[in-house]
Amino acid sequence: MSALENIEDAEDRAQAQATIARLTQERDEARAALLLIARRAEAMKEPCGMDPETPAAVRNGGLSVISCMAHIAIGTCRGPSALATVVDDLAAATAREEALREDAARYLWLRANRLSPDAGSWFLSLPVYEETDDGPRALDAAIDAARKVPTAAPER
Repeated sequence: MSALENIEDAEDRAQAQATIARLTQERDEARAALLLIARRAEAMKEPCGMDPETPAAVRNGGLSVISCMAHIAIGTCRGPSALATVVDDLAAATAREEALREDAARYLWLRANRLSPDAGSWFLSLPVYEETDDGPRALDAAIDAARKVPTAAPER
């Protein structure tokens, strides 16, 4: 028994059937248009060789995105899960917030324990200081050493 059979009034049933037919036709037309877009985008690609930075390669990448998005909309290929994207974004934001909190804690500790107008170049006198281009990591290591806390492994 279909949902249309539950509609008792014949006129309402006919109107519902007409609406369903119209929506089905619009959906099919939209799918056909999206498939046409995907096929035309694929057909517009040019040979680009092995260099990914050539103008043709960049253009082909844009055309691939158009084709892929059209196929995702049609349902002929699977795209990224919206929930997974939100979860990943939330995890990244949480990690950034945690890193900022750690930086703020280090800064406050530094101001409270080591930094004074007459301290001079105290940082250069710390045993963990090394001449490197990585000042922030060296500063973190110096603060952690002064706190007698192991420094986290460097991220690479």
